[in-house]
Amino acid sequence: MPLILYRYKIVLGWFVLATNLTLMSGQATRTVWVSGVNEYPGAPGYGNFLIRFGSNGPETEQADLKMNFESTTSAMSDSLGVMLFYTNGCYVANILGDTMPGGDGLNPGEIADWVCSENGYISPKGAMTLPLPGSDHLYYLFHTGARYNVEKKITCGPFYYTVIDMSMNGGLGGVSSKNHILLNSELEPFCAVRHGNGRDWWIIIPEYASNRYYRFLLSPDGILTLPAQEIGPDLACHRTGSSVFSLNGTRYGRTQNCRTVVFDFDRCTGTFSNPLVFDTSPHTFGGGGIAFSPDGSKVLINSQLVILEANLQAATPKLDTVIFTYEYFKWGLSLNLMQYGPDGNLYLDNMSRSNFLNIIRFQDSSATDWQFEEKGLPLPVYNVRTLPNIPNFNLFDFAGSPCDTLGINTPVSLTEKPAKAGINLLINPNPTHGKTVITASEAVDGQWVISGITGSIKQTGIWTGKIRETDTTGWAPGLYCFSLTLPDGRTLMKPFVVL
Repeated sequence: MPLILYRYKIVLGWFVLATNLTLMSGQATRTVWVSGVNEYPGAPGYGNFLIRFGSNGPETEQADLKMNFESTTSAMSDSLGVMLFYTNGCYVANILGDTMPGGDGLNPGEIADWVCSENGYISPKGAMTLPLPGSDHLYYLFHTGARYNVEKKITCGPFYYTVIDMSMNGGLGGVSSKNHILLNSELEPFCAVRHGNGRDWWIIIPEYASNRYYRFLLSPDGILTLPAQEIGPDLACHRTGSSVFSLNGTRYGRTQNCRTVVFDFDRCTGTFSNPLVFDTSPHTFGGGGIAFSPDGSKVLINSQLVILEANLQAATPKLDTVIFTYEYFKWGLSLNLMQYGPDGNLYLDNMSRSNFLNIIRFQDSSATDWQFEEKGLPLPVYNVRTLPNIPNFNLFDFAGSPCDTLGINTPVSLTEKPAKAGINLLINPNPTHGKTVITASEAVDGQWVISGITGSIKQTGIWTGKIRETDTTGWAPGLYCFSLTLPDGRTLMKPFVVL
């Protein structure tokens, strides 16, 4: 098979969307999770995988990403749910699995020299991609380096940003600038939340073993650095933990092996208040996961072998052990970090190599009850301490607040729903070059659009019946998407490749 056909076959394997998938207009999630250990290609248990979240929950599939992941991962999809690029903290790859122009050499330094030639970068929750507000092709990759010394072991820093421009390289994207240092301090993992105006982003990163919180705002003008805020106790623990915002953005939590602190957060001003401090046993091992219940009324942390919970609405909130997860002989599979999926459940990875994720399932949005499901999501290959760092993309304006001035309203529902039953799309040939036939499995009426990877419209028209022919002669090689909007407002989509 010619190399170019092989590469595009790989692309199709990554990006084939379910032909019956319907996305509510403008509300596709940007969350395809990528991970996996590719150290021994072809060996059982090794390789890469994707996790896609659709109407039927998470679905995993093995994929040839040609990348090793070990703690650090980030991927970005467009508004149609088609993945654009991904990174392991060492370099940025495009949809073909090739290093983007300018995309190598992330997080330069001793740690990268140690790990990047054979493994992924080792900064936990160490990368996050955010679209530049107001732009349809610029993305900011925030990422933390890692440092090592005998006393403190691994700490985070510097804190960087890298700019990815999807208009470069014929729509496959490129890195226009990289490794800009925002902070050159000893730090801990960062997190982000939408500004109360519904458009911009707050990025918060705490200083290691300190009560200082560095604050940045990403807006259409780029990155604004605000004065750091000092509040609450010094978290002078011995291990780096993690931090997170509640799904509604009104609370922020940070945990380490000796202490957890929860603040109220003002999405308009980016300021913290009302620290609530929880001390944990001095014999607690580091695990580092933290999350809030969907309604923000509870905080959950894990410490390798246990999950603890505090009811923040209690008169005197206290962290109590809720779940003792593993017997000691399962030490190598103890818990590590937490991350919400678009399905509203929490996913927990493990401290060592494993072929599953654990799940915390909430019974409803009031989050009065939840269940821990050990090995809840089987993986096709091994994962090594790797979970993405993803904010709540479904949170928008802080309705009724002083900063809710842009007219951006939080959608009522952001749930992907199945399309009209029985309708499928077929594109033949795929990959194509020249005459291309799009066929619906039954006669329908609607509006059709063919768009490029950057969202630019290539062709559009009115659909009637079952078949449409188009000619792709002269089109730039790359990934395109055919979408058909039905009279009820739902949209069928089918990606295809032009050679």
